[in-house]
Amino acid sequence: MCRIAGVIERNGTREVERVKAMCDAMYRGGPDDHGIFEAGHDGVVLGNRRLAIQDLSQAGHQPMISQDGTAVITFNGEIYNFLQLRSSLATLGHQFSSRSDTEVILKAYEEWGEEAFAKLHGIFAIAIWDNRSGELVLARDRSGIKPLYLFLDEQRLIFASEIRGFRAAWPEWTEDPDWRIYFLSLGYLPGTRTTLQGVRQLERGTVMRLNVRSWKTHSTQFHHAYYNYRIHSVEEAVEAVTEALSAAVNAQMISDAPLGVFLSGGLDSSILTLLAQEHESRQLQSISVAFDEERFSEQRYQDLLTRHLQVRSHQQVIRQQDFIDAIPDILAAMDQPSIDGINTYFISRVAREAGVKAVLSGIGADELFGGYPSFGRADHSSWMNAVPDLVRRLGRYVGDDRLRKVEFPGFGRGFGTYLLHRGLFTPSRVSWLLDTSESDVRGALHKLYESIPEFVEYLEPLEQVSYLESAMYMQYQLLKDADYMGMWHGLEIRVPFLHDTVLDTVQSIAPEIKYHPDLAKHLLIKAFGSRLPLEIWNRPKQGFTFPFEVWMKQLNEVHSPLPQLDGYHHQLVQGRMYWSRYWAALLSKM
Repeated sequence: MCRIAGVIERNGTREVERVKAMCDAMYRGGPDDHGIFEAGHDGVVLGNRRLAIQDLSQAGHQPMISQDGTAVITFNGEIYNFLQLRSSLATLGHQFSSRSDTEVILKAYEEWGEEAFAKLHGIFAIAIWDNRSGELVLARDRSGIKPLYLFLDEQRLIFASEIRGFRAAWPEWTEDPDWRIYFLSLGYLPGTRTTLQGVRQLERGTVMRLNVRSWKTHSTQFHHAYYNYRIHSVEEAVEAVTEALSAAVNAQMISDAPLGVFLSGGLDSSILTLLAQEHESRQLQSISVAFDEERFSEQRYQDLLTRHLQVRSHQQVIRQQDFIDAIPDILAAMDQPSIDGINTYFISRVAREAGVKAVLSGIGADELFGGYPSFGRADHSSWMNAVPDLVRRLGRYVGDDRLRKVEFPGFGRGFGTYLLHRGLFTPSRVSWLLDTSESDVRGALHKLYESIPEFVEYLEPLEQVSYLESAMYMQYQLLKDADYMGMWHGLEIRVPFLHDTVLDTVQSIAPEIKYHPDLAKHLLIKAFGSRLPLEIWNRPKQGFTFPFEVWMKQLNEVHSPLPQLDGYHHQLVQGRMYWSRYWAALLSKM
């Protein structure tokens, strides 16, 4: 796991100092090693900051150059099937000088070209300089788990793992004028958007090639969402899910560095802890946080499971003062604005204090198996789209934030319903907060709607919910937050529920089997419930939620670097504003 960066100048200038500045700004995500590569007269400079997980020796140093010197790679991620690929490449005559997955990717590219990326099972953002073709090749994993930001104009290409890298090398970079519209509407920046003008994310499952001589680009997708319903019985689905998830956890246990599992005490993390313990020859380490506020704390269930499975528990109680003291560091870690991620910040800090460098996380389970309340409200889409415009316009005058959400536009493809559940501030409120026109806000939301693939319109309602929760909330908030908060602490966060075998299995299960109207994640319960204590799964979903509602009500009474928004804070204290909206308003003013 690493941080990567690079600059390619069309005029042949080698921006070594800028790439060094980019890498230095991201050092928290790669504290173990660093390197720079310069390519002759082509104006190509690649950089890397390394977090050593696999092959801890200098043989895994990056950027890595091929044996014949014709290709160079800088890579962020982890390839879980690299040993199988290495074996296949060895039979084709390739020789290896390290035990790293980086070298396997490089030789796979030499052997199979662009087709190599579809063979990789893992999380990755890759840049390869191909001196033979004079091309820079960028690639990102199918779920968009690892970030890859880029800027391209007629003179240069710049890429990096974090936006802070761009700011470090070009402090004068202009902000994107619309980022606050998207952030206040959703609580995160969706799609390829960032806070910097002209800087975007490479889309997931995409390979982009830039020929540095002609300065032409070509992009292809090596993976498309594909629903092939071949499993139509609960029994077959349970068996398939059990096998796929067990195989995924087994594959992701590979590590030369200490590895653990995030344990909240809920079903998803308990399943991962169960499976990891079965596949780990050493005593497994669990990482947990708890609170004095009993309504939010799952300490009882964490303790129950660690005793049941006899794992080594690292548990820390997080209090309000811990949150207040950490605010400056949380803001520094936050590469892009988000109302989430603070929970990941603290649990990642606990992991690093325990000496763990890689962890398993339950991200993806709710999105794939119907764990969110939005699945139970999928039938809202029909009446949401039927709400007359007059009623929508009247929504802005309603005092209750929940009722005001009727103001969100009634988009198709499930997007209107998604906004009903996941939207933060409505268009009129965003317009008022930013002193901009409401038509600009609605126009931005319409652009986002147009980016949703047309095939989503024809999915079953529950599959629509799953797709949008995965493609938007999970990808652009949960995964993004997990990456920068984990890497801020030098921690690699792995997500077995998003392993290729699990994704392929889930997409093959018919929706009427996959989801249950009265029991969230029923397939996971049927697959693993008998191997877990009853109290773990036979209770209402709690979620990995901190007591922010309690803590933030007292923010105005303490010294903090946050702006003082007395009007919003009064609404928060009076119970007329959710903490997430208050937090978003604070961040938008910074």
